[in-house]
Amino acid sequence: MNLEPVRRQNVSDGVFQQLLTNILEGETTTLPSERELAATLSVNRHAVREALKRLEQIGLVRIVHGGATEVLDLRTHAGLDILAYLAASPPRRYGPNLARSVLEFRRSAGTDAARLAALRATPETVADLERAAARYHREATRPEQLTVDREFWSLIIDASDNLAYRLAFNTLMNAFDHLPDMLALLLAPELDDPASHDALVRAIAEGDADGAAAHAHHLLSASSAVADQWLATLGGTGTDAQN
Repeated sequence: MNLEPVRRQNVSDGVFQQLLTNILEGETTTLPSERELAATLSVNRHAVREALKRLEQIGLVRIVHGGATEVLDLRTHAGLDILAYLAASPPRRYGPNLARSVLEFRRSAGTDAARLAALRATPETVADLERAAARYHREATRPEQLTVDREFWSLIIDASDNLAYRLAFNTLMNAFDHLPDMLALLLAPELDDPASHDALVRAIAEGDADGAAAHAHHLLSASSAVADQWLATLGGTGTDAQN
């Protein structure tokens, strides 16, 4: 394992980050004992214990008291909250496939959320969506457009009245925050298509669930197609989490 002494400020965070990086890089299947980690990192065992607990809470390790700490397969044990950590990890391991996976999930959840929004949206929410969609026509810079896009889909998620979609959306946004340049590239076809956003809002306003789902799927498929093309240029499959 590639470990180095941790500076005294935010000691537990420093331990957590180093262990997380080694785990996500696939460099180990077990972690050294608390005593060994504390000695290697030049920290106290309490800081190590806190870091290990955080790793356990996000599903990356299983702590066995009196034995080795087992590194778990994130595909089997981790939840969506791991996405932000993966997005912030070295891109050589997670970049293209992670982007494609997130965008495919976004398309699936966003399509159904739009369908539900058409059935559940209030007149006030529809008015908010109309105002948000209008901004796609006038916001010029990519950062401005990305802000509008987040607001637009946040409104649709809220209109769907589905707590699971809301929490998943929050998680995706946390992951996207680590990839602003990549996000601007992948979402370009959506951001440059204000007419499709208008059509989606009209379907929601009319209570047309199937139409809303179709328009959302059309919009969200554009970015997934860019991710597919990007992945193909890099050799087809790339490297994905815990392969």
